[in-house]
Amino acid sequence: STFTIHFEGTPDEEANNARDLATALGLSHNIFFATASHFLENAAYMTWISDEPIADPAFFAAQIVAEIASEEVTVILSGAGADELFAGYGHYKLSRRNALAEWVLRSDIPLSKRLLSSAFTDDTLRDLADYSSSRLPWHLRCTSNLTSNDYRQLASALGVVSSPFSVFEKAYMEATMVGSLNQQLYCDATRYLRSQLLPLTDRTTMAASIEGRVPFLDHRIVDYAFKIDGRYKVEGGCTKKILKDLARKIGLPRTIIERRKLGFPNAVQEWFGGTASKTLVSVLLHPSSYSGEHLRPWVMEKLRTKKSIQHNWKSLYALFILNIWHELLIKRKQWTKPNFSLNNLFDI
Repeated sequence: STFTIHFEGTPDEEANNARDLATALGLSHNIFFATASHFLENAAYMTWISDEPIADPAFFAAQIVAEIASEEVTVILSGAGADELFAGYGHYKLSRRNALAEWVLRSDIPLSKRLLSSAFTDDTLRDLADYSSSRLPWHLRCTSNLTSNDYRQLASALGVVSSPFSVFEKAYMEATMVGSLNQQLYCDATRYLRSQLLPLTDRTTMAASIEGRVPFLDHRIVDYAFKIDGRYKVEGGCTKKILKDLARKIGLPRTIIERRKLGFPNAVQEWFGGTASKTLVSVLLHPSSYSGEHLRPWVMEKLRTKKSIQHNWKSLYALFILNIWHELLIKRKQWTKPNFSLNNLFDI
């Protein structure tokens, strides 16, 4: 059996791809249709089971999939780790392009700058200029949700002194394998995968009383993957090329192999700009919430318009989860399963 989730307000592409793959493999397929109401009703519970503020929109999807799967099976297989071992994320391509762009920005070659302006949007060029003096690996800059200006504002408001990227810088320097791509993969595998994706898989499956297995993270596969030269993992515009070549050999449909890269589906950006916007504003600006107390000016600026909300949705989602976690586990010390809604939690 296979299991996936489809969100109200999102394209059918991911759900259709999952169904087509299940059909090609001769498996039964189960799909759950989720709405903004499902998300808001589960927000307190999913934050509680995470033990820590894991600000990944995929957490809700993983929780629902684990729950519906538990009705039929006792063990599920996850593809976690494949992107970090075989270069599946788009930022591995983007980091190469942006590294070149940074060099051009620092140069005094008029023609190069004209070519650059035709390849990047004005917003991207401003971000490139803002980040051009940074020593962080480019792939970290590509995955950050905050511009350096936003970071400075938040750091100042919270009294933060150390860089949030220091742990990633350390990992990048620890990587002993040859090639910048494998260094980036090592950094993501030992930090992002270990601290966010694996806890997500662990918490959601355990909460549903099923076992989640991650076959790509068999130590033999991990060891072998990091011995493979990076040029075989990303070729031209094709990420995760090794796995795609393998998929062709075993006969998976071309439409599945060549489809664009999609993360675990979610509609948070759409919901925050629409049906869930009232709850978002109420939580983030509530007088007793963490962001309402400490970050009110910055939050109010980001909540000013629907366009601003949807542009900054990842940062706002992180604060949304942080507020719930802080209220549940820091202020209320809610060690038992919460049986109340966000309205009760924040009295809204």
